[in-house]
Amino acid sequence: MKSLLSIASLSLLFIACGSSQKSKTTNTKVADPSVYAATITQDDLKTALYTFASDAFEGRETGAEGQKKLSTF
Repeated sequence: MKSLLSIASLSLLFIACGSSQKSKTTNTKVADPSVYAATITQDDLKTALYTFASDAFEGRETGAEGQKKLSTF
């Protein structure tokens, strides 16, 4: 009786795994990264780097107060 139950449960498991729904493919456009890359300037990157590396962010150690701060540069 136990072996019959285990066979039945295995059969149900295989049926459940094999009957997953197929995802529909959608036509989504992929953004062109070169458009966004052209908006980044050297001064913006320098400002961001100096902001995140400043003492105000307290080293941004995981779990520390500085890690939870947001920048508004």
